[in-house]
Amino acid sequence: MLVGSVSSSLPSPWPQYAAAKAALEAVARSLAAELARDRIRVNCVRPGSMMFDGGAWQGYARAEPEAFQAFASTDFP
Repeated sequence: MLVGSVSSSLPSPWPQYAAAKAALEAVARSLAAELARDRIRVNCVRPGSMMFDGGAWQGYARAEPEAFQAFASTDFP
């Protein structure tokens, strides 16, 4: 089980992080193809934005409540 990121396929302010996560997903696909014949599964999950106490989104919500509300109403499920 590998942990990727939605940053691997979306524009990101951290290109090094996005590139590393994209590479990790490529490794997962390659390993899955290689190990399938032995019935070994390889998975990569891609968590998205999550709100939690003390996290960056909480800081953004406090610093710019109107901008955050506009963002959250369209981009958070």
